[in-house]
Amino acid sequence: MDHKLPLGTRIRMRLHYGICVWCERYLQQIAFVKRVSRSFAERSAVCSAEAISPQAKQRLQVALANNL
Repeated sequence: MDHKLPLGTRIRMRLHYGICVWCERYLQQIAFVKRVSRSFAERSAVCSAEAISPQAKQRLQVALANNL
């Protein structure tokens, strides 16, 4: 994910994802972790763990549970 893969490799991967549900699921998990970690890095300077309200904690738990 650091650089763009060659076209042939991307095509082979897409074909494989069409038949392998586990690899497709893994790809989705990696994309989710990447998105969340970017979001966390952007927001971590704004709030600390002690500053998170119980409602915000509940929303985070629900969002994580829905995406895992």
